[in-house]
This record gives sequence, C-alpha cells and structure tokens, in this order.
Amino acid sequence: MDQLTVERSRFVSRNAQENWEFLGRAYGTGIRVHGEVSVSPLNYDRIAAGPLAWDNVMLPGDWSIDIDAVQGLLVTMPTAGQWQMELGGHDVRLPGTGAALVTPGMPYQARLTHIAVDVLSVGPALFDAFMHDAHAPPRRTTFTGLTPARPSDARLWATTAAYVHTTLANADLSDLIICQLARLTVACALQVFPNEILPDPLSMDSNDSTSDTLRRAMAFIEDNAYRDIGLAEIAASVPVTTRAVQYAFQRHANTTPLTYLRRVRLDGAHADLRAASPSTATVTDIAARWGFAHPGRFAAAYRSVYGTTPAATLHS
Repeated sequence: MDQLTVERSRFVSRNAQENWEFLGRAYGTGIRVHGEVSVSPLNYDRIAAGPLAWDNVMLPGDWSIDIDAVQGLLVTMPTAGQWQMELGGHDVRLPGTGAALVTPGMPYQARLTHIAVDVLSVGPALFDAFMHDAHAPPRRTTFTGLTPARPSDARLWATTAAYVHTTLANADLSDLIICQLARLTVACALQVFPNEILPDPLSMDSNDSTSDTLRRAMAFIEDNAYRDIGLAEIAASVPVTTRAVQYAFQRHANTTPLTYLRRVRLDGAHADLRAASPSTATVTDIAARWGFAHPGRFAAAYRSVYGTTPAATLHS
C-alpha cells in the first residue's frame, strides 16, 4: 500500500493583510475584513496528509470578517478567545470551547476576539465522494445545526477529533488509513451535527416537536429577543432538547428558531426607529441594541422586509 507523507507546515507573520490572504488560500476561500486592518501576529501550524488536515491558528485582536463559501468539511474548535459565527440563519457563539461546523458551500460572517482555534478539515473531493457513496441518489448535504445536538454528541466529536489528530501526528500513514480517518471524520460529523441526510431524531425529540413546543418557544423569543439568547436558551424555556425545537419550527412554521429570533429582533428595531427622534437616536445605536453588529447587513435585511432604509424610517 502506498504511503502518503504527513506534512507539517508553519506560517508566522505580523502583517495583518498578508495573514488574511494566507488564511484565504489555506482554506480555498475569500476573506474580507471590516474596519481597520492593523499589525497583528498570526501563528499557523498545519499537519496534513492527502485530504485530511489539522490546523492550529492563533490570532490576537478583534476582527469582524466575511468569508466566502468553503468546500469540503471544516469544523472549528476554539481553545481560547471568543468565536461568533453567523451562517445560514444560525448564530453560534463559542466562548473558547466547543465545536462549530462551517456548512459546505455557504458564505458566513464571523467575529473573532483573541482566538486560538483548532481546525479539522476534509478536502472536497473525498467529502463529496463519501456523500455520494453513502447515499444514493447523490444529494447536497444540508446541515440544519452548526453545533452538536446533545452533550453526548459533543463528547463523541471531541473524542473522535482527538483520535484523528493523534493518529495524523504520529507518522507517515498508508493511503488507506488516511482515507479511513477522513471518512471517520465525515461520518462523525453527520452523527453529531444535525442534518437532512441523517434526519431521524430521537423518539423523544420527535414527540416533543409539537405545535405547543413551537408556541412556547415563540413566546419566549418574543419576550426575550432583546437579551443574549440562542438555541440552548430557547429550548430550555420550553423545556425540550434543542433538536426538538428545531424540528418544531421546521414542521409547523417552515423556518428555524434563529431565523425567527432574527425577525423578531428586526421588528423590535423597526418599532424603535419609528418611535425615536433623529436628534437623540442613531440607526447604529438602535441596530446594536437589537443585536445587529454590522450596519450594512442590518440595512440590507431591513430593506428586504420593510422596503425602505432604517434611516428613512428614523427621519419619517
């Protein structure tokens, strides 16, 4: 059996523009930084063999970025700092721990604060081949959640990722072992991150995804949209599992909990803009009050719903 060389590489630079260009090349995507691009060190270490790679990235500073779609499978596992990601109607905040999936083929936004992060990735060729081999006819992978559905799933992912890392870091490995490690990574991701290919919920989740669950969750969102809440808090308010809440919204409202939360927040900002005086309030302040950190994206979302700009509403 042929052996794939396990390659180790390192990149260190203090040029922020150069750093983001390097990371874009490393992950085969485009990255755009909002705000000033200043001097900031980047420490990047990669262990890779064939389609499988494990990266360790250390990036000080406070960054707001837009990232074009990535291909293949990519899971980020912060070990320090604050990691916030908006993707496909999902909002993920990781305070230095946990794991978050970057959905293949979808652009996303991220806010990074003094992060150290491990990244486990499987290249698009093997990822697509695995999906087509495992499921006929071929279909696009649609992940409906970006974090593990249950604590047991989070533990399974952490154990599997650690095993892949340890094995990859040991020595040169055969093509078969590398491909099996990559397939194990994809299979584990399908097990722990909610998706439409393995949609069967636990019986409890299925039983709990009722219209009453939807009603309770919507009421909690409407009463608490101004607070820093997410899927876990919404589920706990019912109380059911996070997956049960997701299924309830999908079954009875054809949307997701976080998409509904974002719309309620948009309605709250709209009401405040109509009630405020332009002499004492600004669009930016009102948007921030309702959790919209990026004025441009807030304005675009606002126009798509209300057919006008936030500034026009404030001055009307």
